[in-house]
Amino acid sequence: DTSVLASCAHAASAVVKPDLANVHFAVLDKCETPLALCRDFARTHDLQLVASAVDLSKPAGSYPADLIVMHNTLTFLPPSGRIAILRACAGWLKPDGRIALWVSLSHKSGSENRQRSIAVGARIRAMLEAGTLTINEPLAKFTHRLDMLVDAPRANPYDFASLADFKHLLAETKLPIVSVDVFDQSK
Repeated sequence: DTSVLASCAHAASAVVKPDLANVHFAVLDKCETPLALCRDFARTHDLQLVASAVDLSKPAGSYPADLIVMHNTLTFLPPSGRIAILRACAGWLKPDGRIALWVSLSHKSGSENRQRSIAVGARIRAMLEAGTLTINEPLAKFTHRLDMLVDAPRANPYDFASLADFKHLLAETKLPIVSVDVFDQSK
């Protein structure tokens, strides 16, 4: 998936305009497949990229950065190691650097999960019908997979149970917090 790299490259290009060639990106992932996709995306868009296979549950190496973006990364990692991971990332930051985190909060009941899945599925269908979302596979195949996901929503066991749990983790890292913002994707 190249969506986070693409979003970061787009944001960087809006800030530095003609100097995007001087912006360096690093993508860390445990799996080689998204790294290969990101390498291809970087070549296509002439981005400076280092893509490395790294198990963040055992952080090693150094990845100096002005900005670290972690999009739902913590929800793929066991809670017992999250503080160490965030502290390791903080150690990679250059002076005045920042970590931007996105995390998922679990939905408390199966019916809430199902309602959210139905709402998201409806939004995706509306975007397909309006032409604002395109897919690279037959529509019937895609909508079949979408229906299966809507019919059997799964909760991630590593999602944060509440916003309070996430804020508690941040407090335990003892890292400075600039802001915590909540976005409801079901609306």
